[in-house]
Amino acid sequence: MDASNRKDLKLMPIVVRYFNPNSGVHVKLLDLKSVAGETSEILTNHLCSVRLQNDLNNKVVGFCRDNCNTNFGGVKREVQKSVFHRLKNSLGREINGIGCGAHIVHNCVQTAIDSLPTYIEALLVKIDKYLHMYTVRVTKVKEFCEYAEIQYRKLIQYGNTGFLSMMPSPERILQIFEGLKAFFLDQEMCPSTIKKLVY
Repeated sequence: MDASNRKDLKLMPIVVRYFNPNSGVHVKLLDLKSVAGETSEILTNHLCSVRLQNDLNNKVVGFCRDNCNTNFGGVKREVQKSVFHRLKNSLGREINGIGCGAHIVHNCVQTAIDSLPTYIEALLVKIDKYLHMYTVRVTKVKEFCEYAEIQYRKLIQYGNTGFLSMMPSPERILQIFEGLKAFFLDQEMCPSTIKKLVY
Protein backbone atom coordinates (compact mmCIF):
# COMPACT_ATOMS: atom_id res chain seq x y z
CA MET A 1 0.00 0.00 0.00
CA ASP A 2 1.36 3.42 -0.94
CA ALA A 3 0.03 6.89 -1.63
CA SER A 4 0.72 8.97 -4.69
CA ASN A 5 -0.28 12.53 -5.51
CA ARG A 6 -1.29 13.30 -9.07
CA LYS A 7 -2.07 17.02 -9.13
CA ASP A 8 -5.09 17.37 -6.80
CA LEU A 9 -5.86 13.62 -6.83
CA LYS A 10 -4.55 11.31 -4.10
CA LEU A 11 -4.25 7.72 -5.35
CA MET A 12 -3.91 4.71 -3.09
CA PRO A 13 -2.55 1.64 -4.91
CA ILE A 14 -2.77 -1.69 -3.09
CA VAL A 15 -0.37 -4.31 -4.38
CA VAL A 16 -0.21 -7.94 -3.29
CA ARG A 17 2.85 -10.14 -3.50
CA TYR A 18 2.33 -13.89 -3.26
CA PHE A 19 4.02 -17.19 -3.95
CA ASN A 20 2.62 -19.95 -6.13
CA PRO A 21 4.54 -23.26 -5.87
CA ASN A 22 4.08 -23.90 -9.60
CA SER A 23 4.99 -20.48 -10.98
CA GLY A 24 6.94 -18.65 -8.25
CA VAL A 25 6.53 -15.12 -6.88
CA HIS A 26 3.86 -12.86 -8.35
CA VAL A 27 3.06 -9.18 -7.83
CA LYS A 28 -0.43 -7.95 -8.68
CA LEU A 29 -2.21 -4.61 -8.44
CA LEU A 30 -5.40 -5.23 -6.44
CA ASP A 31 -6.80 -1.73 -6.24
CA LEU A 32 -6.06 1.82 -7.36
CA LYS A 33 -8.55 4.33 -6.00
CA SER A 34 -8.65 7.83 -4.66
CA VAL A 35 -9.08 7.89 -0.88
CA ALA A 36 -10.49 10.94 0.90
CA GLY A 37 -7.92 11.51 3.62
CA GLU A 38 -4.81 9.92 5.05
CA THR A 39 -5.64 9.12 8.64
CA SER A 40 -4.74 5.64 9.79
CA GLU A 41 -8.44 4.86 10.26
CA ILE A 42 -9.35 5.85 6.67
CA LEU A 43 -6.38 3.96 5.22
CA THR A 44 -7.05 0.83 7.29
CA ASN A 45 -10.75 0.82 6.39
CA HIS A 46 -9.88 1.06 2.70
CA LEU A 47 -7.24 -1.66 2.97
CA CYS A 48 -9.61 -3.97 4.88
CA SER A 49 -12.43 -3.50 2.36
CA VAL A 50 -10.08 -4.43 -0.51
CA ARG A 51 -8.82 -7.38 1.53
CA LEU A 52 -12.38 -8.64 2.09
CA GLN A 53 -13.41 -8.09 -1.55
CA ASN A 54 -10.51 -10.30 -2.65
CA ASP A 55 -11.02 -12.95 0.07
CA LEU A 56 -7.52 -12.48 1.52
CA ASN A 57 -8.28 -12.66 5.25
CA ASN A 58 -6.43 -15.94 5.82
CA LYS A 59 -3.63 -15.16 3.38
CA VAL A 60 -2.18 -11.91 4.76
CA VAL A 61 1.23 -12.50 6.39
CA GLY A 62 2.75 -9.03 6.14
CA PHE A 63 2.17 -5.34 5.58
CA CYS A 64 4.66 -3.22 3.64
CA ARG A 65 4.43 0.55 3.51
CA ASP A 66 6.43 3.73 3.99
CA ASN A 67 7.92 4.08 7.49
CA CYS A 68 5.94 7.13 8.64
CA ASN A 69 4.16 7.19 12.02
CA THR A 70 0.69 6.90 10.49
CA ASN A 71 1.65 3.56 8.98
CA PHE A 72 3.80 1.99 11.70
CA GLY A 73 3.64 4.27 14.75
CA GLY A 74 7.33 5.08 15.01
CA VAL A 75 10.47 2.99 15.39
CA LYS A 76 9.12 0.78 18.18
CA ARG A 77 5.73 0.36 16.46
CA GLU A 78 3.91 0.86 19.73
CA VAL A 79 1.30 3.37 18.56
CA GLN A 80 -2.13 1.73 18.83
CA LYS A 81 -3.65 3.88 16.10
CA SER A 82 -1.22 3.12 13.25
CA VAL A 83 -2.38 1.35 10.08
CA PHE A 84 -0.17 -1.63 10.99
CA HIS A 85 -1.69 -2.00 14.47
CA ARG A 86 -5.26 -1.53 13.20
CA LEU A 87 -4.67 -4.13 10.46
CA LYS A 88 -3.35 -6.65 13.01
CA ASN A 89 -6.42 -6.03 15.19
CA SER A 90 -8.71 -6.44 12.18
CA LEU A 91 -7.08 -9.77 11.31
CA GLY A 92 -6.98 -10.88 14.94
CA ARG A 93 -3.40 -12.13 14.69
CA GLU A 94 0.23 -11.07 14.29
CA ILE A 95 1.63 -10.18 10.85
CA ASN A 96 5.04 -9.00 9.70
CA GLY A 97 5.54 -5.25 9.35
CA ILE A 98 7.93 -4.34 6.55
CA GLY A 99 9.02 -0.76 6.04
CA CYS A 100 9.76 0.88 2.70
CA GLY A 101 12.18 -1.26 0.69
CA ALA A 102 13.98 1.75 -0.79
CA HIS A 103 14.59 3.20 2.69
CA ILE A 104 15.80 -0.16 4.00
CA VAL A 105 18.30 -0.47 1.14
CA HIS A 106 19.39 3.15 1.62
CA ASN A 107 20.01 2.56 5.34
CA CYS A 108 22.03 -0.59 4.58
CA VAL A 109 24.15 1.22 2.00
CA GLN A 110 24.64 4.18 4.36
CA THR A 111 25.81 1.85 7.15
CA ALA A 112 28.24 0.14 4.78
CA ILE A 113 29.55 3.50 3.56
CA ASP A 114 30.17 4.64 7.12
CA SER A 115 32.71 1.81 7.50
CA LEU A 116 34.72 2.84 4.41
CA PRO A 117 38.05 4.63 4.95
CA THR A 118 36.93 7.40 2.56
CA TYR A 119 33.56 9.06 2.90
CA ILE A 120 32.18 8.08 -0.50
CA GLU A 121 29.33 10.62 -0.56
CA ALA A 122 31.75 13.51 0.00
CA LEU A 123 33.99 12.12 -2.72
CA LEU A 124 31.12 11.83 -5.22
CA VAL A 125 30.00 15.39 -4.51
CA LYS A 126 33.59 16.68 -4.74
CA ILE A 127 34.21 15.02 -8.13
CA ASP A 128 30.85 16.28 -9.41
CA LYS A 129 31.48 19.87 -8.24
CA TYR A 130 35.02 19.86 -9.62
CA LEU A 131 33.85 18.90 -13.12
CA HIS A 132 30.17 19.87 -13.32
CA MET A 133 30.35 23.46 -14.61
CA TYR A 134 33.78 23.37 -16.24
CA THR A 135 33.70 22.44 -19.92
CA VAL A 136 37.49 22.75 -20.14
CA ARG A 137 37.96 20.17 -17.37
CA VAL A 138 35.43 17.76 -18.89
CA THR A 139 37.15 18.10 -22.27
CA LYS A 140 40.46 17.19 -20.60
CA VAL A 141 38.85 14.14 -18.95
CA LYS A 142 37.56 13.07 -22.39
CA GLU A 143 41.09 13.40 -23.80
CA PHE A 144 42.56 11.30 -20.97
CA CYS A 145 39.85 8.67 -21.51
CA GLU A 146 40.64 8.58 -25.22
CA TYR A 147 44.36 8.20 -24.43
CA ALA A 148 43.55 5.35 -21.98
CA GLU A 149 41.42 3.77 -24.74
CA ILE A 150 38.21 3.85 -22.75
CA GLN A 151 34.94 5.38 -23.87
CA TYR A 152 34.12 8.57 -22.01
CA ARG A 153 30.71 8.52 -20.38
CA LYS A 154 29.11 11.53 -18.72
CA LEU A 155 29.28 11.34 -14.93
CA ILE A 156 26.00 10.91 -13.10
CA GLN A 157 25.39 13.78 -10.74
CA TYR A 158 25.12 12.77 -7.11
CA GLY A 159 22.07 14.59 -5.76
CA ASN A 160 19.98 15.26 -2.68
CA THR A 161 18.16 11.95 -3.05
CA GLY A 162 21.41 10.11 -2.56
CA PHE A 163 19.90 6.66 -2.28
CA LEU A 164 18.79 6.92 -5.93
CA SER A 165 22.26 7.73 -7.26
CA MET A 166 24.37 5.84 -4.71
CA MET A 167 25.05 2.99 -7.15
CA PRO A 168 24.91 4.64 -10.60
CA SER A 169 27.25 7.51 -9.68
CA PRO A 170 30.22 5.44 -8.41
CA GLU A 171 29.64 2.83 -11.13
CA ARG A 172 30.06 5.52 -13.78
CA ILE A 173 33.22 6.79 -12.07
CA LEU A 174 34.62 3.26 -12.12
CA GLN A 175 33.79 2.90 -15.82
CA ILE A 176 36.03 5.85 -16.70
CA PHE A 177 38.34 5.63 -13.68
CA GLU A 178 41.62 5.38 -15.63
CA GLY A 179 40.79 8.55 -17.56
CA LEU A 180 39.66 10.36 -14.40
CA LYS A 181 42.75 9.24 -12.50
CA ALA A 182 45.06 10.51 -15.25
CA PHE A 183 43.14 13.80 -15.33
CA PHE A 184 43.39 14.36 -11.56
CA LEU A 185 47.07 13.35 -11.47
CA ASP A 186 47.64 16.06 -14.08
CA GLN A 187 45.91 18.76 -11.98
CA GLU A 188 48.17 21.13 -10.05
CA MET A 189 45.44 22.06 -7.55
CA CYS A 190 43.71 18.70 -7.15
CA PRO A 191 41.32 18.68 -4.13
CA SER A 192 42.79 16.67 -1.25
CA THR A 193 39.77 14.35 -1.01
CA ILE A 194 40.21 13.32 -4.63
CA LYS A 195 44.00 13.23 -4.32
CA LYS A 196 43.69 10.49 -1.67
CA LEU A 197 41.71 8.39 -4.13
CA VAL A 198 44.07 8.65 -7.10
CA TYR A 199 47.51 8.76 -5.47
